[in-house]
Amino acid sequence: MRLSTTFSLAAAVVSSALACDSCYGPSSAVVHERNVRRMQPEASNATSGPKGPLEWGQLNFLHTTDTHGWLEGHLKEQNYGADWGDFVSFSRHMRHMAGNLGVDLLLVDTGV
Repeated sequence: MRLSTTFSLAAAVVSSALACDSCYGPSSAVVHERNVRRMQPEASNATSGPKGPLEWGQLNFLHTTDTHGWLEGHLKEQNYGADWGDFVSFSRHMRHMAGNLGVDLLLVDTGV
């Protein structure tokens, strides 16, 4: 009798836990808005611009490596004035351009 009561109680607890609707987070997605532009005042601007127009192929790559070590940007290097936010903006812009051109863009990060 005691074993069946314990089993019934355990089954009731498990079934009520599995039936919990709020266990999987909120039902509506939370949207975080950025009200100000992130910037890094200490970063210097790059000293030169693009060498020429970018040539697009059917398959294009953005390759990065060691991004985890450079999240602050290259503060003391004159030719590298970008930080992580600049890279994210750049990759989104490139993805948008690739979509407009109807070509593929693959972002490959080989860093650890």
